[in-house]
Amino acid sequence: MRGRGNAEIICLIRKTGGIIKQIFVTERSQVAKLLIACSLSIVCMLADFQYQQFDKFRVRVSKIVYPLQMLVDAPFSGYEQVVTYLRTRAALQVENAVLHQEDLLLKGQLQKMQSLEIENNRLRQLLDATAGRKDKLSVANILHIEPDPYSQQVVINRGKAQGVVLGQPVIDASGVVGAIISVDALTSKAILVTDANFAVPVENTRNGLRAIVIGTGSRDTLELQHVPNTVDIEVHDLLVTSGFGGRYPFGYPVGEVLAVERDPGKPFATIYVKPKADLARCREILLVQANKESSALSEKEILPPRPEKETKL
Repeated sequence: MRGRGNAEIICLIRKTGGIIKQIFVTERSQVAKLLIACSLSIVCMLADFQYQQFDKFRVRVSKIVYPLQMLVDAPFSGYEQVVTYLRTRAALQVENAVLHQEDLLLKGQLQKMQSLEIENNRLRQLLDATAGRKDKLSVANILHIEPDPYSQQVVINRGKAQGVVLGQPVIDASGVVGAIISVDALTSKAILVTDANFAVPVENTRNGLRAIVIGTGSRDTLELQHVPNTVDIEVHDLLVTSGFGGRYPFGYPVGEVLAVERDPGKPFATIYVKPKADLARCREILLVQANKESSALSEKEILPPRPEKETKL
């Protein structure tokens, strides 16, 4: 038994030695192959660097490898594109919302700028209308229009505290608006030139004819009173304040002759006048500095009795 066991041990040792020997032999052959491959690689790189011998081969290999590269890269590039699209879409939505808000704000500011530009143009027209005159003027704003349908009067934001007096003339950039008929501490009431109870002495700039213009109660029509049929007056003649009466300075436009009707059976012609002042749209007006005589006028003196209409017999 002991001899048999020794024989097995000797056989196992021989087998183990052979395996170990084979491993060392295999490792040497692999090291040799690695050295040969590295040497060949270095030689190929040097040859390619010096003589470009592998350009054609590299091009052919790239044509074969390129589809494989695209196939491998497709999932990653697709993922990046999807992420980029989602991020871009979200950023565009946020940017669109911000731009929409800015657009609304700019439109609101533009509306305000347009109204300021219109107001600036009106004020410039007021200044241009008084250029070359020595009359003292002050600017006022119309607060509201009196609701009485039988009178045409407005309330302005100037009163005794700002030096407004009864009878003070009121004009705008185009012509005569009316006159002050009542004064409070901070506000005043003005009667418009078109009011049925208002009258103002005028002069025809073409021939110097003097007459009186009265209101008709209509916002766009005046009437020239007591002008004989034979008097020289034509459509489009300009009527300005004559300066008589001590209330209105000379030369402020009142209106333009709109129509002339002559009836042989009547002693006076019917003459309609279009107001020069923009009564329907004016917001800013000018107060002409009153003289001492007009500042002492009463409301009854400011509103002279309306000339009696001709009655048919």
